Amino acid sequence: MPLLLSDAVDASFVERAPIIVPGLLSAAQSRQALDVPDWRAWKKDEATLNAVVAESMGYPYFLQLWGKALWEKGYPRTAIDTDVLQDARTQVDEVRREFYARRYDEFEADAIEVGIDRDAMLSAVLAIAEHVASPDAFISTGEINWHLEDAGIDSEHAVDAKKIIIDRGFLTRAADDWRPSIPSLAAYICAHPR
Repeated sequence: MPLLLSDAVDASFVERAPIIVPGLLSAAQSRQALDVPDWRAWKKDEATLNAVVAESMGYPYFLQLWGKALWEKGYPRTAIDTDVLQDARTQVDEVRREFYARRYDEFEADAIEVGIDRDAMLSAVLAIAEHVASPDAFISTGEINWHLEDAGIDSEHAVDAKKIIIDRGFLTRAADDWRPSIPSLAAYICAHPR
């Protein structure tokens, strides 16, 4: 059925906007994002900025958190240095922990909503997290399916389970395989199994 102009006008922005799934940034792109802000002409310690690039793991939201925290913790000082980094890290770590816990809760709630056993879903998520715990890890569709089946998710619910994992940004397409969208989320799940 064709989309009527009147339907488009009445639709919300979200309903009209194309969905764009952000990918991971390279180290060079992350560094460029840190170099763009004015930083009030502050002195910038290269090792500190490189640490931020490494800790963001290329995930745009975490890079944004770091930029905000560095800005807030750096004022009224005139440099981005290791002291500011340590102050900012506390703020970033707290927000990241909340983010990880919320994402974990979403896996659980989404599974229950579509009739997937909670424990089976969390078991599958943990197994996949262990598989992709390093930033350079990849997982094939067949391996994802195996982990879902091994966790006790029947074929009737496997498509929904995979959709939840992908829609929640846990995995992203990497050519023929999948990779962690947020490598540190996989590490968090491995360290905090439910």
